[in-house]
Amino acid sequence: TADYDRFYYGYNENCCSVALLLGLAQALKSSGYTPQKTLVFVAYGGSEISKRNTDYSTAYGAFVQLTRTHPEWTAGNSVHIDITMPAANHGLAYPLAVSIGLETFVGNALAGLTGPFENGVTVSNNVIGGESGYVFESAGIPTVGLDLDTSEFALKYRHTNLDNSNRYNAETFRFSYELYAKLLL
Repeated sequence: TADYDRFYYGYNENCCSVALLLGLAQALKSSGYTPQKTLVFVAYGGSEISKRNTDYSTAYGAFVQLTRTHPEWTAGNSVHIDITMPAANHGLAYPLAVSIGLETFVGNALAGLTGPFENGVTVSNNVIGGESGYVFESAGIPTVGLDLDTSEFALKYRHTNLDNSNRYNAETFRFSYELYAKLLL
């Protein structure tokens, strides 16, 4: 999934995320690849809808999407892959947060993938409450997404007017394309 609603410009968090999602969908379709399971590519709005004065303000929209608007998304879903900030500089490593039990699978799938990151990809179980991945995980759908607590970009620029085209990193975007393609295949 990728969410297309945004704060300010939402260049890396939202615009680049949707572009990567659509690019992956097109590449898989054009390649003739036949997956073992059905792949559903969802760009949705409303993930950033806030419920004021709660610790889960930015997850409320995802909660409504998953439990009320599209409860069918939970039926038979094997894994939720959340694409966010794929063209941003995250620091020395590309930090992923995964549901418990996915660490080995994700680590093996991405072994040796370093791209522009000195320390390659790091994998943790830090799926954050208050984020859309947490909502999917709470619905019983294992999730993979960016670790927002360790991404330098997320900590400095997320949800600010500084998430703009000046912080676009083409090398990181290409790296993210490869990373998410490996997770899909």
